[in-house]
Amino acid sequence: MSIQQLKQQQLMNVVNQTVQFNSLVATDSTQGCAYLTPESLMAYCQSRLQGIDTQVNEAFAQQQQSNFAQQILGQLASSPAFKLPADKLTGGWQVEAAVQSIKDAIAEAKGKLDPNSPAWAALDSYEKNSIDTIDTSKDLSVDSFNSTVVGGLNSIQKDLNASSELSMINLQSLMSQRQSAVQMCTNLVQSLGDQMNKIAQNIGH
Repeated sequence: MSIQQLKQQQLMNVVNQTVQFNSLVATDSTQGCAYLTPESLMAYCQSRLQGIDTQVNEAFAQQQQSNFAQQILGQLASSPAFKLPADKLTGGWQVEAAVQSIKDAIAEAKGKLDPNSPAWAALDSYEKNSIDTIDTSKDLSVDSFNSTVVGGLNSIQKDLNASSELSMINLQSLMSQRQSAVQMCTNLVQSLGDQMNKIAQNIGH
């Protein structure tokens, strides 16, 4: 499944979740007060908001981690180790020095990232499956350097950006749900207050 298809699927899931949530909000707003005491109503509203807030905080943390990882990868891509050579690198010490310089730059970048983060895992896999497979005894052409070294890092950046966009869609959905939950709680409290006023009026009569 392509990145674009994943985005479309994620967006459809968000729409479906929002529709279901808003339907639940409407049901709770019209029926909740008939079954909830003031104390249980406040506990219910607090629980609903706390549950969504927990998810929102987790999504914010993931987004911040993703933004930081993108910054680190951007610095790595602009480092001298990833600059295209003017000519082919001769097999032997030239290629060995280039590969070591790349590995050192990757190690520095990984040292700034959370070892449990997707970006760290992607860099580790890139180093093992791309950089470590370069045959230092043979010449390394500019095209090979561009496709293997630069292209591999660019691929990681694109995947991370796509994942960040999906996370942002999820975060927007959670914020929408939170807004609906706040409105629902407001409606419930107002409805309960109206009912209590009517009861007081009836008793007064």
